[in-house]
Amino acid sequence: MQNSDRNLSPNKNEFLALRVAVIVLSASCLELIFRQFKCNLGEFFGLFWVNFLFLLILFYWPLYLKSKFNGDLLSSLTARLSLFFNAVLKVAFYMLFIAIIMVFVLSYLQQGVSDNLLFLPLLFIWPIYAFLELKQYLRKAILPFLISIFTLVTIQFLNIHNPSLASFDEDLPAFTEVVNLVQRGELPADKTDNQVSEIKLPCKYRYLVGCPNRKIVVKQQGKAIEIFFCQDRSRFSQGITGFVYRSDSKDISNQEMRKIKDNWFWQNIK
Repeated sequence: MQNSDRNLSPNKNEFLALRVAVIVLSASCLELIFRQFKCNLGEFFGLFWVNFLFLLILFYWPLYLKSKFNGDLLSSLTARLSLFFNAVLKVAFYMLFIAIIMVFVLSYLQQGVSDNLLFLPLLFIWPIYAFLELKQYLRKAILPFLISIFTLVTIQFLNIHNPSLASFDEDLPAFTEVVNLVQRGELPADKTDNQVSEIKLPCKYRYLVGCPNRKIVVKQQGKAIEIFFCQDRSRFSQGITGFVYRSDSKDISNQEMRKIKDNWFWQNIK
């Protein structure tokens, strides 16, 4: 192999890093657009493939630049495929790691899971991975590196977290919209048992429920209805917490129920 093939000129290095940065930026924009508008663009199924593509690019480009800067032969199809499948394997191991965490969260902690879990660990793991791969070439690859970090950080701000007592006032308009949809009969029940119904929320409201099934429970109490938005369910006891809406303004406060606003209560069963 010729020396010029092994040691790219500074101009070629800069152009190569810029080209990779453009590809990373394009994938980042696609990821952020689908994440922001996932309820309008195919909900979670479409987002899965965008997530996978973004992860693949994140794990592939440090390997690619390292090989090019080292002057390793990447012109052959075999070499390129080897590099590609190396990245695919890393993505597969990472997704397996996340899947194990999701199973633990669902089965033992009884918490709802979302794709928040896919990218939060990556915010800490990926910079270490990229640094170890690029080491002496990090300065040359600083642009795609910074774009990747910026995207991972931005994803955390776009993730909608489940409501809490502290954020109730902020989330109240969304809760009220769901209540109005239920009262108008616009949300079909998935399961009805006597006076109790389970309703799966539309995508844009699903974050209002923190428990795994992402459903609200509607109970008919005489002429009034109660709507329960589950937030946490204990694996090791009968404990359950969440917000309760009561349509007739009756005060149903007790040891396990605390009034937080007109028609609204916080239930905490230990």
